[in-house]
Amino acid sequence: MLNKCIRAEVSSDRRQNNFANPQLRTLLKASASSISEPVIPPIKLLYSVVEVLKLLSIGRNTFYALIKNNELKATKIRGRTLVHIDEIHRFLRSLPTI
Repeated sequence: MLNKCIRAEVSSDRRQNNFANPQLRTLLKASASSISEPVIPPIKLLYSVVEVLKLLSIGRNTFYALIKNNELKATKIRGRTLVHIDEIHRFLRSLPTI
């Protein structure tokens, strides 16, 4: 029952093209054009500060403290601070388990 409701919402949103997420919109367009081919989302290699904050659920001060303590490595490209996805995975693996 729930699956049918979700499908109905997706199909009505698809008709209206009301998806706020541009990646989801791209995936839906690709899947509508070629249903038989698998759709692979684009791989994002570098994440901005705001995206890393959301991914790790931390604040900006904590983020820059991690960089200062060499716990997380970031790079600057044209003034933007970016973090590679492999570095995010490395940092998460280094965290102690409880």
